[in-house]
Amino acid sequence: MLTDPGHYTTSDGSIEQTECTWGYYQSESGSIRCLTSKPGHYVNQSGAAEQTPCSPGSFQNQYVKRECIEAFEGYFVAEAASPSQTRCPLGYYTDSRGSLECNLVSPGHYTTTEGATAQTPCSNGTYQPESGQSSCHYADEGHHVPEEGASQQIPCPPGSFQALTAMQFCIDTDPGYHTPEPGMTEQIICSAGTFQPDAGQGICHQADKGHYVLISGMTKQTICLAGWYQPEVGQLECLQAQPGYYSPAAGTADQIACEPGTYQGRTGASNCNNAEIDHYVEAAASTSQTPCPEGSSQPLEAQSECIFPPGLSTQTILLIAGSVGVILITGLVLIMRRKN
Repeated sequence: MLTDPGHYTTSDGSIEQTECTWGYYQSESGSIRCLTSKPGHYVNQSGAAEQTPCSPGSFQNQYVKRECIEAFEGYFVAEAASPSQTRCPLGYYTDSRGSLECNLVSPGHYTTTEGATAQTPCSNGTYQPESGQSSCHYADEGHHVPEEGASQQIPCPPGSFQALTAMQFCIDTDPGYHTPEPGMTEQIICSAGTFQPDAGQGICHQADKGHYVLISGMTKQTICLAGWYQPEVGQLECLQAQPGYYSPAAGTADQIACEPGTYQGRTGASNCNNAEIDHYVEAAASTSQTPCPEGSSQPLEAQSECIFPPGLSTQTILLIAGSVGVILITGLVLIMRRKN
């Protein structure tokens, strides 16, 4: 009789067949020996007619084996009957045994070697926007990455800046400086006519009306003194009040015209002068007073015209008024005496 598959006999005249042991097999009848299982296969029972291929995710690199080996962490086996496992390439990893394939490294992570068992997060100050990478990018100037595992860098917001690469933070602007746009690499000094009292700001303030900022980089504005004014914002200096005008207090936005009856002949005045006796100032914004015309007079100050009839000067009027006063007083004295 012929031996069955999975069996063999070693000599003529055998009265029984012998099973192939584990690790061996025989697919044909009438065999005198068994075949060894080959790499990538196994035989886990006696009397086997076939060797069994290792399933995907496992391998066997030796002969005469009764089982396969699961692929190690960092390795994979994609096909059946594999005699070996394959390392995960750069940009891939696997953290479990028996893998059929490796995991693609996620954005914000990387692997530096083949056969990686884990992906590594990008450190603070670095980032990686793509999958399957073996390194991370440094954050550019004007940007930062505050946390690990980032897939994007972040522009420094207005009011901050960063001059270096690979940084995890931005720097607030100093008082007197600003950064108006995101992603700036240096702070900008506030120009003359503007100021900024606070740190971390995106704008500079224009000097208010009645104020000025003479030089750049200032943290406060300066008020215009009395006799000076400034009608515009964002100015470098104050203006002196012109003749015929005055500026009565600090921080004045506009000069004020002297009213009729007053005048001012110099610049930078904080008040106007009253027209003197026997003088007048007819128009506003006058720079001088005018004597009363001959034959007229003005006994009061700060007047806009001369009002007395021709022929009587102010001294004459005062003399007459004094004489009338004396007469009145004398009359009162005589009346009092008669009553007594």
